Amino acid sequence: MTVRTEQGTWVVPTHRAVWIPAGVPHSIAISGLVAMRTLYLKPRLVKALGRDCCVLNVSALLKELILRVCALKTLNRKIPGHDHLIHVILDQFHTIQLVPLQLPNPLDSCAKRIAEALSADRRHSLKFARQLAQASERLNDYFAKSWA
Repeated sequence: MTVRTEQGTWVVPTHRAVWIPAGVPHSIAISGLVAMRTLYLKPRLVKALGRDCCVLNVSALLKELILRVCALKTLNRKIPGHDHLIHVILDQFHTIQLVPLQLPNPLDSCAKRIAEALSADRRHSLKFARQLAQASERLNDYFAKSWA
């Protein structure tokens, strides 16, 4: 699974999860057979995960907790068993291990143009990228020697 936002791209392999804070526009691309579960959490409950997207290791315990929540459909803090489940999940978030599987989007306008074109059509060549960047002949020669 691949998640994209304005800030970058996150690759989410098996037994991992991606944290997407509330309100972050995103897209998800799925390659192959994927079983995806989604939890929607109130932002005030998950301050430990921060305000940026990230990929997380999912422990066996957290996996089972997520499956249980999905089976229940929704949790109500007024129900003691649900409240306890919420606290155990939140406790897991405090000890969760982040996995550096992000490819940040370029900030430079020229690099951004190239990245967008290459993402849209992966058949583009390095020559096309140099042309898109409007690189000088000297830079073209450098790229040709360095990346050929």
